Amino acid sequence: MVVHNARAQQKLLTILFYGGFEYLLLLGFFLGKIYNNPKESLIVVQIMFGVLLLGFVTYFLLIKFANSVFIFAK
Repeated sequence: MVVHNARAQQKLLTILFYGGFEYLLLLGFFLGKIYNNPKESLIVVQIMFGVLLLGFVTYFLLIKFANSVFIFAK
C-alpha cells in the first residue's frame, strides 16, 4: 500500500480544525466569565497555548513531509 501524505487539503483542514478549536477556547474564555480565580484562568490559558503549539507542530510536519511517499509492505 502506498500512502501519499500532506496534500493541500490536509494542511487546510489542520488550520481550520486547530483555528476553530482555539477560537472556541478564546470565545469561552472572554465571554464565559466562569473563570473566577487566577488558577482556573491559568489552566485555560495553558490549554490554549498547548492547542496552538500542537497546531503549529502538526502543520509544519505536514509541510516537511509534503512530497513524501510512505510504502507499507508485508
